[in-house]
Amino acid sequence: MPAPISLDLRRRVVKAYTDGEGTYEELAARFDVGRASVDRLLRLDRETGSVAAKATGGSKSILADDDMESIQFIVLAEPDITLSTLREKFIADGGAERVSTSTLWRAVRRLGLTRKKSRSSTTGAGTTMS
Repeated sequence: MPAPISLDLRRRVVKAYTDGEGTYEELAARFDVGRASVDRLLRLDRETGSVAAKATGGSKSILADDDMESIQFIVLAEPDITLSTLREKFIADGGAERVSTSTLWRAVRRLGLTRKKSRSSTTGAGTTMS
């Protein structure tokens, strides 16, 4: 996905249109942007009164600070725990039941924890955290 158009260019496009300096097509050619971009910028200005780019980013984690502490406690107590077992213990400790193993894996990485495996755990079933 390309980078958003700079705020300065966005303002110049809208100002040029409101000053009657051309059609959508003419402004698109003049400012070297697509016609659809001109349309979107003018619509954004009409609807919100601003041409600033919308914020980007992922969704907020379902894990609260207490959940992160619980995950840290479990992993520190059992460094070679599998993600499946971690999920089971997390739920048993009162954690969110809808938490996925992927979410738990991201939480473990975010906490900066290392997972030291014992030789016996590498042959077991389940998803290992390596």
